[in-house]
Amino acid sequence: MAWLESKLQVAYKIEGAGPREEIWEIPLTVFKEAIINVLAS
Repeated sequence: MAWLESKLQVAYKIEGAGPREEIWEIPLTVFKEAIINVLAS
């Protein structure tokens, strides 16, 4: 999973003093669901 995530592009959104927000090329929940569906079929 870490290798696959390293191949995706990620942008960072920084607002104020709070933590940065990661914006993935493909949302991680969608990405994980796709992998689970492939393995389950």
